[in-house]
Amino acid sequence: MWRRLGVPIVASVAVGLAGLMAPAAAVERQPRSYADVQSNVHYTVYRPSWTAGIARTGLTTQPCNGLDAMTNATYGVEGARGGWIELQESQRGGCVDGTDGIAKYTTFQVKGATATVKGECAEGSSCTTSSAAGVRRYAYTSVMIPATGDFARTFIAVATTGLDVPQIRRFISGLVPAVG
Repeated sequence: MWRRLGVPIVASVAVGLAGLMAPAAAVERQPRSYADVQSNVHYTVYRPSWTAGIARTGLTTQPCNGLDAMTNATYGVEGARGGWIELQESQRGGCVDGTDGIAKYTTFQVKGATATVKGECAEGSSCTTSSAAGVRRYAYTSVMIPATGDFARTFIAVATTGLDVPQIRRFISGLVPAVG
C-alpha cells in the first residue's frame, strides 16, 4: 500500500528486503535530478512543469520487480494543508501495491492516452464510484504515456491529497521529458 501510516513501514521493509536479495546497485538511491534518473533507465522520465506551488521534498529510485528502477518524487508532505503529490514512474505498473478504499471517479486524455482518476471512498467503506470530495481527500491517477525519442513508454501513477481533478489534470498534462 502507498498511503497512510503503514506506507513508510511497508516501503522501508520492502526496500530493505530487496537490498538483501539484490546487488548493491539495485537498492534505493537518491539521484540529484530527473536527468540523473533518465541516464539510468530505458523508459522516458518525466518531470512536472506545474506542481500547484508545492515544493519537491524528495526524489528516489528503487528496484521494480526485475525491471528498470522506479522513480518516486514527492512534493509537500502528505496531509499538509497546502496539498501533497507523489509521482511514480516505471516501465509498467506493478512496482508497488495499489491503494485500498478507492474507486473510479473520472478519466481524461493526456498525451494520447487515457488517465484514470480514482478517489477515496467514505471513511471505513467501499464504493463503486468516488466523489469530488473523495478525490480531494485522496486521489490515485494512473496512465501509460507513449514513448518519446529513444526511450520506452512510461507508466505514471500520481497520488494526491488536497487537489481537485482540474489540478490533477494540469499536473499530469504538464509532465515533460526530463531530457531532450
